[in-house]
Amino acid sequence: LQSLVGKEEEANEAAEEVAEHIRTLQEEGSELDPEIREMVGNTLDLRNLDVQDALVPRNQVVFLDTNDSPEENLDLVQSSGHTRLPLCNGDLDRCLGIVHVKDVFGRLAKGKDVDLRNLARPAPVFLPSDSLPVALQRLLQLRAHMAMVRDEFGGADGVITLEDVLEEVVGEIRDEFDAEEDFIIPVGNNSWRISGMAPVHELAEEFSLGEE
Repeated sequence: LQSLVGKEEEANEAAEEVAEHIRTLQEEGSELDPEIREMVGNTLDLRNLDVQDALVPRNQVVFLDTNDSPEENLDLVQSSGHTRLPLCNGDLDRCLGIVHVKDVFGRLAKGKDVDLRNLARPAPVFLPSDSLPVALQRLLQLRAHMAMVRDEFGGADGVITLEDVLEEVVGEIRDEFDAEEDFIIPVGNNSWRISGMAPVHELAEEFSLGEE
């Protein structure tokens, strides 16, 4: 046991030493672009974040429903602007898998029937408390771009995507389907209007509140 504990402590010390070197580079690297320095800092901060810090909450998740008609689901596929959608039986708690839009339109282009159940791919599952770097590593290993986030009782808290995790490092990634939204808006002297969708850790950074 002492041998194992000793090795773990050595690994933690080595990791902290690397982090300290990166912080020094970040502080002293005057030749680095501000965007690069910010990404370096975000990469260090990533290890302090959990899945719940980056997930899309369940009330914001667009999903396909086996109880809807094929026409309704196809209309949702076309209008959502997403490349992947959960397939559920009634609600997000009963997710059957993840459907990729290219699979749907691939069959339509060939004049074949679309059976969403057959197209659904298994969805990885994370707990809200899982470490974000660990989730990133697992998504990459599984070559998965979307996963379900479930609480300890099996209920769905939402979903997390590879894009959500990467945004914690490189900042907001927007495409032609994303609507602009300011989470924190000053409305007066020491007053702000804050969206309920604002990540809590971003509030702490914006107002210099500290990690606690």
